Amino acid sequence: AGNRVTVVLVQNGVMPATKSSIFTPFTKLLHENITLVADKFSLQQREIDAEQLIPEILTTDLDIVIKALLSGQKVIWN
Repeated sequence: AGNRVTVVLVQNGVMPATKSSIFTPFTKLLHENITLVADKFSLQQREIDAEQLIPEILTTDLDIVIKALLSGQKVIWN
């Protein structure tokens, strides 16, 4: 309760983040003030442009995970 949560989408996890996806749970997460970011390399490998993503989903490099680890944030990798 009250914690900031960021979900980093990598590999095939970026695919349901597109506007054309029928997968809807991301919309619910966004309404819960959970930040969703998609890995740029994963998007590139799947030929997905940032413009194709749900507008609230940001793009980032995986260094966001390294920075989180170095700053003492709890990181869960699944």
